Amino acid sequence: MMSLHARLKADEFPNCRKVAEELEVSSKTVQRDIDFMRDRLGLPIDYDPVRCGFYYTEAVTSFPSIAVSEGEIAALFVAQKALAQYRGTPFERPLRSAFRKITDSLKDRVSFSWGEMEDAISFHSVGASISDLEVFDVASQAVLRSVELTFEYQKLNSSRYEARHVRPF
Repeated sequence: MMSLHARLKADEFPNCRKVAEELEVSSKTVQRDIDFMRDRLGLPIDYDPVRCGFYYTEAVTSFPSIAVSEGEIAALFVAQKALAQYRGTPFERPLRSAFRKITDSLKDRVSFSWGEMEDAISFHSVGASISDLEVFDVASQAVLRSVELTFEYQKLNSSRYEARHVRPF
């Protein structure tokens, strides 16, 4: 959203397709961000069909801020560290995108030093295996799409597998 705000303030007339390509997200995600900025944050955004892009209909001096506590900043730092375990998985791109949006929205609003936090906070995450993450991705997609899952299940003390069907939605 901060990227959209900057482009709108600069009268660049951003559109969903171009912003989506640059930020590596879907056009629908960009449209939802614009809708949120206009409808929930009350920013004066409209679409110009001649320039094929969005613009502010009146001057906007600052982006509406959100209150963030010190504990939430620390949690963001830990989350940023935890991203490393998802490198190369289906979750890497959406996690990076979400983290970028959150941290971009905090620029110029919160004063803290990543270096000081680096010295103060460290952790070692054993993380999940790649196969666990792949299974989780399949299951989460089934939930989101309301799709039945089928898998092989082996009962305790049994030598054979049975087909199981679940509806995780």
